Amino acid sequence: MTKLSLFAALSCVLASVAALPAPGSGGVTVGQRIALLPRAEEAEDPNKIDQTAQFNTKVALKGGNIQQDTTFPPGQNGVLEIEFSNIDGRTLTVVENKKPPPPPAGFTAIEKSTFQVTLSGGSADNLTVSKVDYIQNADSPLDISTGQIGRLCTKTNTFIIGADVGELEFEADEKELSLKVANMNGEFGIFLPNAAAAAAGGAAAGAGAGTAAGGTAIVGNASLLQLLASLLSKAGITLTAGGI
Repeated sequence: MTKLSLFAALSCVLASVAALPAPGSGGVTVGQRIALLPRAEEAEDPNKIDQTAQFNTKVALKGGNIQQDTTFPPGQNGVLEIEFSNIDGRTLTVVENKKPPPPPAGFTAIEKSTFQVTLSGGSADNLTVSKVDYIQNADSPLDISTGQIGRLCTKTNTFIIGADVGELEFEADEKELSLKVANMNGEFGIFLPNAAAAAAGGAAAGAGAGTAAGGTAIVGNASLLQLLASLLSKAGITLTAGGI
């Protein structure tokens, strides 16, 4: 089989598998899992502001399309970060919900709390940069590469994950999950597939938020898909959640 036909065959296989629901993933497709593969690091804005803040405290965010990354006190396994940039400034407040609803089926919460994010002083829609991030602590044994940042649906009081929530990326060098959202206002939780949480020796379960009923995610397939996707990438073929 020639190199070209080999990659063509791999492309067809991956495109077919990408459309299948990932087991125990709460409806997230395998293709969406592949979208979490590490991506090339973007050039950092030299004017970007890195700052720290406390929960339950108002934080003034500047306008002028200056990127501001605001981190909050670390939890058991990681740190919440809010990325903001807009023409006009806003005021940011993040409140910990220490008695959150359960995680999505098949997932485990890796922090005791979820995070209620509020932007005031103007609309939270159509901002220049609007992201909710989770950065793993250096001493955490978890592998968060298959994790999800979920958003609470207030009508059903359940956390939703997947493409309907936003565009999720995993930045391997920073061990960071980054969720691009259309609207920042909402409650967000950090979740890991049950199998990945169990593999960490109970570190996630120790967060105290519990595990929802549901299937167990299979991580072996994800590893295989990462290898195949890497081969395709070297050949200049890009796989997205929608296919080739």
